[in-house]
Amino acid sequence: MAPAARSLRAPIGPRGLRPPPPLPLLLLGLVAIGAATAGAAPVPSAIVKRPATGPTSIAAQQQQGAPQAAVGPARLFVDRFNIRPRSPAGGGPLTIDITVKNFGGDKSPAVNLQVWVDQPAFQACGATGDLTLRVPPIPGGGERIIKVRKLKAPQGAGERVLRAFVDSDCKLNPIPFLTQFANPYTVTAVPVSRLSLAGVDWAKNGRYEGVFWFNAVLPSKTFGIRFDVENEGSLDAKVGVIKFFQVAASPGFNSLNFSCGATAEFATSKFKSVVVKPDGKFKTVVVKGLRAPATPGWRTLAGALDADCGSTKALTTADTIFYQDYLVLAEPLPEWRVTTIVTTKPDNTLVFKVTIQNVGLGPGAPGVVSVAPDTTALQSAQVSCNTSSTAGFVSAPAVTTPLQVGKSVTVTISGVPAPAKSLPPIEREGTVLVDSKCQTVEISEAVSGRDLNGPALGPNLSYAKYKI
Repeated sequence: MAPAARSLRAPIGPRGLRPPPPLPLLLLGLVAIGAATAGAAPVPSAIVKRPATGPTSIAAQQQQGAPQAAVGPARLFVDRFNIRPRSPAGGGPLTIDITVKNFGGDKSPAVNLQVWVDQPAFQACGATGDLTLRVPPIPGGGERIIKVRKLKAPQGAGERVLRAFVDSDCKLNPIPFLTQFANPYTVTAVPVSRLSLAGVDWAKNGRYEGVFWFNAVLPSKTFGIRFDVENEGSLDAKVGVIKFFQVAASPGFNSLNFSCGATAEFATSKFKSVVVKPDGKFKTVVVKGLRAPATPGWRTLAGALDADCGSTKALTTADTIFYQDYLVLAEPLPEWRVTTIVTTKPDNTLVFKVTIQNVGLGPGAPGVVSVAPDTTALQSAQVSCNTSSTAGFVSAPAVTTPLQVGKSVTVTISGVPAPAKSLPPIEREGTVLVDSKCQTVEISEAVSGRDLNGPALGPNLSYAKYKI
């Protein structure tokens, strides 16, 4: 059985938190404010997380083409760092999580890992770091996180380079360039706070509902925004004041330049009593009552966390600045959230029970629901309004009754030919297409049609897992 389906509808619009900058959807005006706390990094389904440690290693980037099975001798690489705090005080404690991956097929032997708190230069085989750790064997294709708790940041303020060197004796790889990873960080003269936006997302009706929202809103309607705020420094930090500004609408990246204490053009939200603990701790705050403009069309909203610079001290970093392009819809549109349960029958057929919930902003009919038993080669880019007419798909009669916002309907499709049985049973993925004939315009289609003359129509695609 498959209790849930994973949606493959691609996120639409800019989603990064660093230039090109942060995210989701917002606008003018403000009414109420709420705050929620989290002791650890929150990771709800719709939140977009910023990597805590910058880019992955050169060796890891070389492995990031088409997915390949791990084969051949063991090959170890330092994949990434997680540094806490990101801005330590000179001589202060430094905590590091180092992810080591084995891209080979064989299990690796135990090897040494060297760590330097400030080493900008590549090191030769046999080099000894500030700290030497033993990395236990790692299965082929696996990874291991090495937790380092014994380091202190260098004395004195300035830019430093953390370096890790796995297999430092070059037992597995004679080229040390490929088994090292360096990451710059900043050491401060005294302990400081450093706020950073780790995620921004829609909080419909002032609360986060766990629903992925595309960048769209109805004219003159209010909505809320949820911020996940991280403190990368070594002192407590106050979230302070969040201000919203308008920048010129543009399909690309916009720049925002304003000084500490600048007057907000649309909204100001105060969180001066909300404190984020240091060393990578998170807190979540929600801004309610933001109001969209009355005229449909694309807009760009910009804003800043701690805009009066109580903790940040200067707005010279993208850490606390966000942008978002969003669409003010001309009319209310639906959006589908799909879950599917697949059961096998004794006659070697499958039954797909597809539950469709309207999580959009207006009513709409889900139209034709089509399923296929096992289309592992199917990619989302290949799906079109004609896909359901190809061999292997079975369709139910169209659901023509409009589904109101928040309501659900279940479509059952029986008699779907099953793949051959395996012993033991293996996991398969069935394909589910909602509105497979593209009869209803959804929010995601309106947003993705930004560069077109109209919505980019396409079925809502998800996969449903089952075993046979």
